[in-house]
Order: sequence, then C-alpha cells, then structure tokens
Amino acid sequence: NNVTIYDVDIVPREVPAFFRSGMSANVEMVQEKRAGVLLVPVDAINKDEDKTYVQVRNKSGNTVEKRVVEIGLSDERSVEVASGLTTADTVVVQDRTYSPQEKPSGTNPFLPFRAKRK
Repeated sequence: NNVTIYDVDIVPREVPAFFRSGMSANVEMVQEKRAGVLLVPVDAINKDEDKTYVQVRNKSGNTVEKRVVEIGLSDERSVEVASGLTTADTVVVQDRTYSPQEKPSGTNPFLPFRAKRK
C-alpha cells in the first residue's frame, strides 16, 4: 500500500489514566515553536523565480500589488511572515475552485441487475 511504518517508543511526561498497554495513538511532534508572529494562510504565499511574495491590497483598496516577504516556520495551514508585511496590510488570497473528476458509473455487486433505460 506504499505506507511506511516506523516503530517508535515515546514516553510521555504524564500518563493519562485511560492509557492501556497496546493502545495506539496519533502524536504531533513539535520541532520548533514561536509565539506572537504574523501568520498568513499557505495559499497566500506565491513564489516567482527567487522571490517569495504575497498579494496585498493597496491603501485605496482598488488594486492589488505583489509584496516581497521573508517567510519563517510553517505547517500545513499557516506560514510565518518574518518581514515585508505588517498587521495593517490586507493580504489577498486567490480563490481556488476544485471540481472532482467524474468517475465512471459502476454497478453495485450487492444489488440485482437493472436494465438501463433508453
């Protein structure tokens, strides 16, 4: 199934009373952590050649400009902006629409065969 499994022994600082031997758990590992930083959604970050930028609405609100930023830590949802942006800026995120691919209609092996209508 193309799944790699690693056996890892982790000893928690405190063991909850409901833990039992042989239980499995999902664990989130924190490698680095910062507080009080400016975050933007991952979808707001754009890359062009060697530069990383976000789109920012100008003060009049009529146009959008590219603003080069320096990014820091990120996770699957948010990215830290280390420089190039302030809390007064309005970041524009492009709206993306995803449409699922049409799957060929199949038959259910547990239902009796039905003739197709013409």
